Amino acid sequence: MKKTKGIIWGLVIIALGVLWGLNEANVLSFTLFFDGWWTLFIIIPSLIGLITDKDKKGSLICLAIGVLLLVNCYFDLWQYKKFLFPIIVVIVGASIIVGNIFEKEQPQPVMPQQDGTQPQEVYGQPVYIPQGNQEYYASFSSQNYQFDKGFAGGKFCATFGAIVIDIRNADIVHNCVIDAKATFGGIDIYVPSDVRVVVKSNSFFGGVSDKTNKNLPPDAKTIFINSSNLFGGTDVK
Repeated sequence: MKKTKGIIWGLVIIALGVLWGLNEANVLSFTLFFDGWWTLFIIIPSLIGLITDKDKKGSLICLAIGVLLLVNCYFDLWQYKKFLFPIIVVIVGASIIVGNIFEKEQPQPVMPQQDGTQPQEVYGQPVYIPQGNQEYYASFSSQNYQFDKGFAGGKFCATFGAIVIDIRNADIVHNCVIDAKATFGGIDIYVPSDVRVVVKSNSFFGGVSDKTNKNLPPDAKTIFINSSNLFGGTDVK
């Protein structure tokens, strides 16, 4: 998906260069800069996000904002300010619908049963998950959690703050779950290169970046990350 986004951006830049050149050669005649041209920096990335991103809700909302700002450059929309909040409600509802329509099931690796545990449903599949009930918080602050021994998952919540989770040197329990919630904040998760990461994201004006190794054997250890972002982000490295 990252490659697809790069190709689309390349095509957009090439098209811009060609049109610019044709305009300079007087083959085509048009005004390169127009009222509200700066809104394209919101609209174009949003359109690309709708095509390439798995979580499309944020892109849809940004696209609506960009279009409204562009229209406002030609028509005074502020006279209709009483409709502002109803429009916001409609946009949020539409983003939820789009997110559910385009949401794809996460591919799941084969997971061996662990003796003495009961299966739980994760992403619609029965998985034998170890219990990691630890909870970690960062509120209006920054916290750095480094695990050098056993790690069986946990819950991490950053509210108007930042959390760094470093488990590169930890003995990671197979199929453990990390619940990462960022609200007006950010969470960075550093994992070993030989561990598979399966991410499920639910974001609103935020998102997840997964830069982990995807070329791993079927028997590689797996970590499930449930990421929830509200005006925040989760970065898995």
